[in-house]
Amino acid sequence: MVELRLQQVTLKRAGRTLFGALDLTLRGGECWAILGPNGVGKSSLLHLLAGLLPPETGTLTLDDQPLTTLARRALAQRLALLLQQQHDPFPSRVLESALLGRHPHLGPWGIEGEVDLAIATAALARVDLTGMEQRLVDELSGGERQRLAIATLLCQQAQVMLLDEPNNHLDLRHQQALLRHFQTLARAGDLVVMALHDPNLAARYASHVLLLHASGAVLHGEATTLLTSERLATLYDVAFDTVDGPVGRLFLPH
Repeated sequence: MVELRLQQVTLKRAGRTLFGALDLTLRGGECWAILGPNGVGKSSLLHLLAGLLPPETGTLTLDDQPLTTLARRALAQRLALLLQQQHDPFPSRVLESALLGRHPHLGPWGIEGEVDLAIATAALARVDLTGMEQRLVDELSGGERQRLAIATLLCQQAQVMLLDEPNNHLDLRHQQALLRHFQTLARAGDLVVMALHDPNLAARYASHVLLLHASGAVLHGEATTLLTSERLATLYDVAFDTVDGPVGRLFLPH
């Protein structure tokens, strides 16, 4: 089972220490939610886990292999990152963009085959974009563009999925459907780590949470244990009430 491990990791950005000496093990079968106020380093932590941002101190390993020793193509076959903002420097169509997720699995001069097309078609169906394969990407709405980015990530078929605000721009129906899908993938053995702003989404879909405080303090553990109104009040500097709902606890700020 896949394992992503941080040992004594310190992360700094713009001369500020976001967190220090963090020991954390993330395993397949877990769905993690990263929570915290703006500017505490949620996106930076995801970039660190993806090997795009070097730690100030400490080591990161994927299945006991240091991330720095893995070739980018080999790493992309095992780990996928959904960025918070999507950029399309070149005009393309929806299916062409989804197929970019297959590139780590192709040879240097490889061309997508029937299997790749089937995977991309299934991914587009998963995000409710069937019938839009030939639409230009720059004609899509913000929510449709986000769903396309998720489809591209699903095409990558990586065991580790790092998601920066995956519900960004999505309406409620697509938020629920796609977060439920990532929860299902985690339960099947993949590792999902997602930065969220809504603690209720974390409570509903995540098995584990990581709380990043502005002070640099970090708390992590099982969601059912760690998510309380008291801890969330400290995290966000907002008072919360806890309500028992039909699918679990709800946290209402006031």
